[in-house]
Amino acid sequence: MKYTHFWLTLCLLLWGSLRAQQWDWVQTIAGVTCEGITDMAFLPDQDLLLTGIYEDRGGVTFGSADGAGQTFAANTDTFPYSHSTLFLARYTRAGTLKWVAHAYAESGIHPWEMAVDPQGYSTLCGNFRGRAIFRDTGGREQVLEGMRLSGDKQPPLNAFVARFSPEGQLLWAHVGLSRENSVAFEVETDAAGHVYLRAYCTYGAISFGDMTFIASPGEGRSFYNLGLLLLKFSPEGQLLWSLRGGNLKVDRMRVDPQGEIQLQGQFTAKALLWNSRGDVYDIAAPPARRTGTPRHRLRVDAQGRLLAVEPDFPALGAGAVVHEVQDAEGNTFALPQPWLGSDPRGLQYRLDWGEERFTTQRKDIFLAKFDSLQRPLWLIQMEGEYDEVPLDIALDQAGNVLIAGHFRQRITLKDRFKGSVELDAGMYQSLFLASYSPAGQLRWATKAGNYFDDTGEVMHLRVDTNNQLLVSGFFNAPTRLGSHILSPQGEKGYVSPSWPEPIDYRNCRDAYFACLNLVSESREVVENEAFREKWEKKEDDPASLPLSSPLAYAADTLFDQPSEAALDATEVPGLTARVFPNPVSQALPDLQAELQLPQAATVVWRLLSSEGRALWTESRDYPEGTAVFPFSMAGLAAGTYLLVIETGSERLVRRVVLW
Repeated sequence: MKYTHFWLTLCLLLWGSLRAQQWDWVQTIAGVTCEGITDMAFLPDQDLLLTGIYEDRGGVTFGSADGAGQTFAANTDTFPYSHSTLFLARYTRAGTLKWVAHAYAESGIHPWEMAVDPQGYSTLCGNFRGRAIFRDTGGREQVLEGMRLSGDKQPPLNAFVARFSPEGQLLWAHVGLSRENSVAFEVETDAAGHVYLRAYCTYGAISFGDMTFIASPGEGRSFYNLGLLLLKFSPEGQLLWSLRGGNLKVDRMRVDPQGEIQLQGQFTAKALLWNSRGDVYDIAAPPARRTGTPRHRLRVDAQGRLLAVEPDFPALGAGAVVHEVQDAEGNTFALPQPWLGSDPRGLQYRLDWGEERFTTQRKDIFLAKFDSLQRPLWLIQMEGEYDEVPLDIALDQAGNVLIAGHFRQRITLKDRFKGSVELDAGMYQSLFLASYSPAGQLRWATKAGNYFDDTGEVMHLRVDTNNQLLVSGFFNAPTRLGSHILSPQGEKGYVSPSWPEPIDYRNCRDAYFACLNLVSESREVVENEAFREKWEKKEDDPASLPLSSPLAYAADTLFDQPSEAALDATEVPGLTARVFPNPVSQALPDLQAELQLPQAATVVWRLLSSEGRALWTESRDYPEGTAVFPFSMAGLAAGTYLLVIETGSERLVRRVVLW
């Protein structure tokens, strides 16, 4: 009976295994210094548009599927001392480069966001210092003069907004000038091509063209002098109206096709909003609560009039939703971020979930689901050893949830059914990508870019109409995406002719963007419907389950999560085991297993195929402590394997996925 349960558990583990992900193609934007993709979007014909920055010191190469990529040398003519260049690049859906447009600045330029309207026109927003020159694909240039201060003071940040045609031609660009820093963080468009720009300014006044916006008395100085500056432009670049105010920290802006705007953020005190029509809106300070300052959602119509101020995800208290996406039924899948609170036990971060409270020493990643009325449905907490950062969320065409994030060294991704996967980055930090069903079941997870410390995290997910996932990320350490091996181009000690100091590759990074086909994952396997029904009805009688079904489809099919009792069947109190890296690539097949032993023991390590056939067995004696067993998957076919760990009468099983 003991061995019957053991083999049953092996079948269940195979049944719930995570299928190795196959990337259709991977392209890089690589140089010897730093490259990064800050946003990407699909054009109406499903071509891909990317924006970001690269540093001039060593030049950069834009990869292309046809092998005819473009290399841009270090920028030594426009601004010899510039240390970043903006790019706007268009690629086909197969990863072939079409064109690249640029913008240069004296002391750096950064695009924060990009919007594409239904006609294929793109609009960028961001900030720069000094003077900026925008140069399009036809060679046309437009100069934006930034604010300059007297003496040797560093020029402040200047906000900008720029619009391009589908062919990369510059249509217009505007600059926001202020004596202190001003940044344009978000840009959106409506169905008619109008441009909506969200900016802020840390000074009491900012000007766009011949319009100057001044902080009015009563707007406050506690957070940003102009915490909100919302501008609407015509498709031709004419400023139509403005809405401004203080004591408001805006996190996100959304614009629907008809031009109605939603601003999500937090009031820091009593707020006063003014629009260019002369309307004034006096918003009382929210009451102080034990759960911190709650967040609100402001609804603004297409003429700049404030329609309503509503609570935003009230179940989260002061927790902020940093990324969200809605399904066809109006349900919201969100990545809420805990806020920094105070706790007598020394726990730093907290996230409220209705009447419940989650407290963590460091930031964890949470995945939440709300109904159409923002009522909480379920919440999943993912834990690591350091701070983890949620980076993006998307839905595939089948309604599954895709999330991206950052972790350092190790993270455990969990689901609602006690399923979990541990990703190990070793000595690095890493990006990750994971898929969940609409019910909160973990479907698969993978690392998506390794890097060293002191590097900003950015990652984007976009799903096209053919259910193909486009991912952008970065790396500055050896990285594998399926069968693709990525190596950073930067070299330690590299000396550029225009930069006398040696460059440490740990402080540099390359950008990548890649295509993952999700079509096969949306299939339903009809043959296994009966198996799932029997599992639900006869959960207490494992002997009644048809064990042939999961083995037959384990290699390329995803199934629902089995019961909690089945998943716990190979856990032994007092024994802890892990295998890393996992999944592992055929190109880099070496990995190791670790087992924590309470006392000296003989450990038997046995690798089984998906059919339960023993591939090899090895026995070793270990002292008390950590038993380390390095091994290799070299020569084995891609698929799912089981590592059986035996010590005395106890037995543990760990799943190993080989790409």
